[in-house]
Amino acid sequence: MNCKRGVQSEVQAAPQTGPRQVLLELICYASDRGKPAILNLRQESIAELYTRGLIEEREDGYWITKLGREHCPQPYTPERDLHDARNVVDLRQSQEKYRWKGMRWVKALKTGMWALSACVLVIGSGVGCNHVNRDELATDLDGVRSELRAEQQASADQLSGQIDEVDQRLGGRIDDLELQQAETAERLARLEVALAELESEFDITVERIENGLAFNVPVHFEFDSSTLDGNQTGTLDRFATFYGEFYEGDLITVEGFTDEAGPEEYNQILGKRRAEEVKTYLSEIGGLDPQHMRAISYGESYARLVAPGEYGHKAGWENRRVVLVIDESSRATAPGNPGTSIEGEKDPDIIG
Repeated sequence: MNCKRGVQSEVQAAPQTGPRQVLLELICYASDRGKPAILNLRQESIAELYTRGLIEEREDGYWITKLGREHCPQPYTPERDLHDARNVVDLRQSQEKYRWKGMRWVKALKTGMWALSACVLVIGSGVGCNHVNRDELATDLDGVRSELRAEQQASADQLSGQIDEVDQRLGGRIDDLELQQAETAERLARLEVALAELESEFDITVERIENGLAFNVPVHFEFDSSTLDGNQTGTLDRFATFYGEFYEGDLITVEGFTDEAGPEEYNQILGKRRAEEVKTYLSEIGGLDPQHMRAISYGESYARLVAPGEYGHKAGWENRRVVLVIDESSRATAPGNPGTSIEGEKDPDIIG
């Protein structure tokens, strides 16, 4: 022990109640049975008993002194043993309570809260006359501050890394969007130029319809014929090039028409033959995929006649024609076979 024991003659009063009295009774109980009491001297109650001269420290533990024996309780009985056992439990619970209280203060110290109060607790937790000097306290506080700064820096670095990762992902997406917009703008510019060339060089008119474009090509047929005129194939060649550059993969519908001469059923079949003739040319000569084309007939449908009432060998040539429709909503889908239902049409061979 580093602490100085007081003069025994000056010790008059013994502990009355509480943890000190319990400790004194426990040491009395151990000494009566010829055994030392092995206790933690850092407890404030034990230190006070020692300084009052009620107990003494030996190599094997603590023993009751002659002065302390004057304050020992009545002789021990089994009932007294039970009472002491309960006191031991209460004492251990009290020690556990103060231990957890100290841990809460330490946690508050680590987070920078109530640092001064925590320091007081650290100083007060030592043996009666032990103390923490200013240098040791400053060193401990510096360690706590360093730990806090390290934790804050680690959190800041982690957050910064997450922000950088998000910025990279968003930056990549923005770059992709800007590239797509630039490519779309460039494609639209080329498309406008190509459409203007079709109209000026090949007399092809283009109409915007739902989900696509309708190309009124100047491809006409002789009366009661489905054979292409060799002078008109250049128009189909240019259309095939235009399709391959801007709309490859979209569905092409070749619509065949007739004038009003002859039976309606016959004209329906004739219109289909004309559409099939153009489809075959675009596939075999123009190099387009037949799986992305279909041929249908409107026959002499009045709603689609260019020159109503005009028909015969010389008149009505405007009605004997084909129209090419590009469906932009059907990209990368294979059309049905001729005669099957497509987009709600009951029969592509009979329309109008």
